[in-house]
Amino acid sequence: MNHTYRENGSLEWGDHVLIKSNQMNATLVTDTSDRVNNNDEAYGVTTTARNPGAIARSVFVLERGDEKDGSPDNCVHFGQKVRVRSN
Repeated sequence: MNHTYRENGSLEWGDHVLIKSNQMNATLVTDTSDRVNNNDEAYGVTTTARNPGAIARSVFVLERGDEKDGSPDNCVHFGQKVRVRSN
């Protein structure tokens, strides 16, 4: 599974990313076969201390949470609402 990498370290909407908490030293992962309350749109997520690398269950897509947030470009800015979609 490929993820987005930029030399300058910027993030843009539509990027495929791995999300890691340095405080917990854990990576966010999901299992799309683990549905929550039999809802087709809700899945269980957890973290793992192992480094799973860029695999389907650990790569997420960044989407703009509010299309009318006033940002003039495609870059992710501090304070914007972010939707994290499973790949």
